Amino acid sequence: MPNLKDVNNLVMGAWLVLLLFWFFSAANVKRDVRKSYGMRGRSLTLVRLILALALTYMFPAVTTKIFGHSRTAPRDVAMRTAGLVLVLGGIALAIWARSHLGKNWSSHPALKENHELITTGPYSTIRHPIYTGMLTAFIGSVFATMAPFWVYLLVLMAITFVYRVHVEEGIMIRNFPDTYPNYKLRTKAPIPFLW
Repeated sequence: MPNLKDVNNLVMGAWLVLLLFWFFSAANVKRDVRKSYGMRGRSLTLVRLILALALTYMFPAVTTKIFGHSRTAPRDVAMRTAGLVLVLGGIALAIWARSHLGKNWSSHPALKENHELITTGPYSTIRHPIYTGMLTAFIGSVFATMAPFWVYLLVLMAITFVYRVHVEEGIMIRNFPDTYPNYKLRTKAPIPFLW
């Protein structure tokens, strides 16, 4: 099993792959017709994410002061392994879901030009599989590293995603009034079989 530094590098590397994928794939999307999540909200979320990553990864002494204890990997090999599996699986789901959305994807809740309701691939079971994948990866990051930063980020992003699910559901219901209610009945958002 990898040591603490290797675990942190694997976790951070997986998240970096996701961020790079997001960055490069964002260039090929449809134009927004109507936004429901202001630029300020998007910017604040991105700033928090970048700041938290930088503080934890580059300045562990700072996070030790903030959170009151050092970041240590779990001693249990099974927990670290399970955490890494969750990180990789969650990020793979988020990338698959993002790829499946194609040009309909947006980094914020918005109605796109000629917006389509996607109900295939991961969307056949989960209405918000990107959020499901990312939450899974955040939980995995907590288990793999036990760094306080990942706990903070998990809570922050869970709150953000709950809000965004609410906003996105409103957009979909308004724009697909004949098909979205039936789609909601047969899927869960964002946790399969639960919510």
